[in-house]
Amino acid sequence: MPESPALAVLQAGCAEEICSTGAAAPRSSWSGAVAIGDFVRVAHRDEIAPGTGKTVDVGGMPVALFNVDGVYHVIHNSCPHEDGPLGEGELSGRVVTRPWHAYEFDVTSGECLTEPAYRVEKFEVWIEGDDILVGKEAVHG
Repeated sequence: MPESPALAVLQAGCAEEICSTGAAAPRSSWSGAVAIGDFVRVAHRDEIAPGTGKTVDVGGMPVALFNVDGVYHVIHNSCPHEDGPLGEGELSGRVVTRPWHAYEFDVTSGECLTEPAYRVEKFEVWIEGDDILVGKEAVHG
């Protein structure tokens, strides 16, 4: 049994687009191996231009969605230092600068570049047609 939806898609042979895990994602329909209930549609691809981000809701939890050169990444929206909103920060390359206190986070890993003791959770991103979907659970490891 595949360990992730992205792996399931690769095994199903319908690889057409790249998701934030680096694996292929289906262009227009889910593979039978993917449980759509594990993902939430949060935006259309044209809503998040390259070099930008925004806060979106995944099952009542705010997360920060970013477009880094056409690849979407999602991290938890709250900075561990005083809960600042990362989705409102300025994105430069793959680094978002939090609007309060200027803490910097790598949106591809969740690592804090300002204070190594801090880290935010990251989430799997899935593309279905022009829809951006985000996993309901954080990716660990």
